[in-house]
Amino acid sequence: MNNSILYKLIFNNLFLSKKIFYYLGQRPCVDGFYYKYDDIVDVGWMVRNGHLGLIRDKLRNKNSNVHLYVDMEDLFSIIANKDTELFVGLFEKYKYYALQYYSRTIGRIPFSTTILDGGRRQEDKDLQLRNIQVIQYLFAHGHAIDLEYVKIWNLEIGTVKWLLESGWYKPTGRVFLNATVGLSPYWGAKEAICIDPQVYELKTEWSQEMFHLVLQYMDLPIPTKDAKLIIESNLYYPTPSVFESLLSLFDPDVKKEIFCNKLTYTQAIDQIYRQQQEYSRVTKKLNDRFSLIVDYPDQCDQVYAMWQPFIDNQENSFLALWKRYSHQISVSVDKILFNMNGVDIDIGVFILEVCFYQGNIKVLEFIHDTGYTIDNTNKHGHRNLLNDNFYSMLSKLTSDQDRATILKLSNLQGLGLKTNILMACCRCGHAENYNYYLFLFKDTLHIGPFLLDFLKTALKHKQYHMIKVIGYVGCNNLVFQEFSFKHFLDRVQELVQSTPVEQRDDLYQGLLSIAIKHKDMVSMKYIFQHYRIGSYDLNSVLSELALSPCLSMVDYIHRNQSLCFTNTSTAEFRESFFYKIFELSRININLPLVEYLIVSNCIDIKNRYNMIASNNNNNSSNRRNLYTSCNSNVNKTFKWLEMIYFYFNSDKKKIPKYPNTSFPILVFLIENLNYNRINAFIDILINDDSNQMKLNLLEYIEKNIDKFKSLTSSLSSSSCFQSLFDKIIVEKEHRLTDYKTILSVLVNRYKCNYQHLVNYEHGISSLFVSNK
Repeated sequence: MNNSILYKLIFNNLFLSKKIFYYLGQRPCVDGFYYKYDDIVDVGWMVRNGHLGLIRDKLRNKNSNVHLYVDMEDLFSIIANKDTELFVGLFEKYKYYALQYYSRTIGRIPFSTTILDGGRRQEDKDLQLRNIQVIQYLFAHGHAIDLEYVKIWNLEIGTVKWLLESGWYKPTGRVFLNATVGLSPYWGAKEAICIDPQVYELKTEWSQEMFHLVLQYMDLPIPTKDAKLIIESNLYYPTPSVFESLLSLFDPDVKKEIFCNKLTYTQAIDQIYRQQQEYSRVTKKLNDRFSLIVDYPDQCDQVYAMWQPFIDNQENSFLALWKRYSHQISVSVDKILFNMNGVDIDIGVFILEVCFYQGNIKVLEFIHDTGYTIDNTNKHGHRNLLNDNFYSMLSKLTSDQDRATILKLSNLQGLGLKTNILMACCRCGHAENYNYYLFLFKDTLHIGPFLLDFLKTALKHKQYHMIKVIGYVGCNNLVFQEFSFKHFLDRVQELVQSTPVEQRDDLYQGLLSIAIKHKDMVSMKYIFQHYRIGSYDLNSVLSELALSPCLSMVDYIHRNQSLCFTNTSTAEFRESFFYKIFELSRININLPLVEYLIVSNCIDIKNRYNMIASNNNNNSSNRRNLYTSCNSNVNKTFKWLEMIYFYFNSDKKKIPKYPNTSFPILVFLIENLNYNRINAFIDILINDDSNQMKLNLLEYIEKNIDKFKSLTSSLSSSSCFQSLFDKIIVEKEHRLTDYKTILSVLVNRYKCNYQHLVNYEHGISSLFVSNK
């Protein structure tokens, strides 16, 4: 039978799948910890460890009331790229938290990390949202973004093609202004092209395929104003991959312009071409990493060509090249001189750079044996060439010969091999090499002060199996605060035993706060299951619970009150516990938690509202005024009305005049309060200071018209937003320039018209620039 058919037969059987997942929960997982079914609430963890079936089982299991936790960075990266259906389900289920992350992360400043383009660093590429179906879903459901500052050239080609074809992205010549690298201006400064690869990433930003795709959707020729900006930007930041192709696309009038206040068109273009030749040296394979480009700019190309096999890391290439050029090489303590055409070039630092980049310990040993000093790499004024990557490569070497070479070079203090290779073993999880070198270095290295750093490094890189290898020496509350303590439960027992009885309540609460902060369900349950807490400190446990997006923790306490509270805890004390969480979550605007506390009957909100209303009649009238646009069926929406009532009447010092101006909160209200019309949001769209929030809200309303009871999806966006447009024109007549962005969008995107506003015609039309 086909394996896929067999798989479906087994996992579609509720009894069998439940049993499988139950026993899966008893098995050690990849981090070496024993999890049970109810302990696993982190969706990102399940995806990373291949447990997609477990996620679906938890989502569809009606008998399980376990709330899952989704880290939003995981949701928009590994989850979104792995499974579209799963992303959609989780996005809708945890939309409030998802929009908080989405709205503050998408489309920020040009050089920030964004969900779409993944930022500049290579490690950020894992955060890039590449699933076109997910992007289509977000845009189609009112979560489109301003693409002006997204680095289009960094996107997947398929994503850009969809954005262009669907009309979401309309490129202009200014898109080529963003194609810059992290270089200082060139103006004759040779040092400007000394690149540190740990800080800057040199690359050709525009592939030819991407360049020609974008051009297909661009209005040509490129206007003079944009063309001038492109030329001036290339005087500072050359982009040879596209500049020459762009020249023929510029409006001819650009040739009449003066650039940087001093250069004619011809002078500017000549200067750019000269700088591109200099730039090309930096961008050759690996050449941006080496100092010869600065020290010997005229000879470096020839040197690179002669030593290219060594640069390419071809096996045994260095010794063969050394033998071939031996008559041109002379070695001293601080130089390796290579005579080329009568000129002595010091290639010592260059060889070190290649070795450190490759982790080539054999060549390091060879040049050391020739008498060259390799332990003072800063001597020539170059940056420190050593980095974590070098030590990580060495930590993986296990042959006797390699280990012997490392041991031999470990006595060179400038290399710092002893502590750094042990640290690298912890970072990369190489337990065997850690024990091997630890034994060899024990007599010459005082290891004690480093153990805590070794342990923290292993934890930071999730090498949990290294914990027992390193030991618990130095493990303390500071480690728990940074990483939580589910891997140190036996250490927790020691801490409890060594703590005076009268101070243990504080210890328990401190540990609970740490577990809650880290969304560590295992550790939280461990404290509740093994120790009894007499009271709860408002400033620690309750505060962390109120801030947490991990609802499963509050849910666990609610469902296990007999375990989480002492037998002496009164019903009034328990009720007060959840009321305090409610008040704190309300103040901190954690609306999903507020919703959970009400819907799960953790608190008697109706009784509490009646009590407050009887003491403050003004509050009752305030509530009625606030909700004239809501569904009049109070019985149906009572709990929601009460929740928002408390929210609107919170401390004015902590909540702004328009408390629902946060886009996620507005979406939360729209999706839960059954508004009849958009009238309730017009004042916010007019008076809020954030243009981005206004644009987000307009787009969301247009795509979700059906959520307003008296409106239908058949209505055009212009008819929905015309009243907003008219009100801005009439009420803000003398401040229209302040509303230029939203007015332009209302006209160009949502097709509002202003022909009927004859009394305000003066100056209106000049505001409306083309805007997608």
